[in-house]
Amino acid sequence: MKIFKRFVKESNPHAAVGGVMGIGFARGFEPVNFSIVYKIMLYWILIVPAAAVTSMVIFKILQFIL
Repeated sequence: MKIFKRFVKESNPHAAVGGVMGIGFARGFEPVNFSIVYKIMLYWILIVPAAAVTSMVIFKILQFIL
């Protein structure tokens, strides 16, 4: 378990949303709003490239200034 915690970083919002979705799935598929689940999964996938592009832009701006 220590190896898992070392290499897989899970944020509190990811854990909270995953827990809520898990409870919804445990009660059946009807209480789960799949359009919201789809959006959450899409945002989880898009956040890493968006952070990379943002940090690259900030780095280039700072590199130009300094």
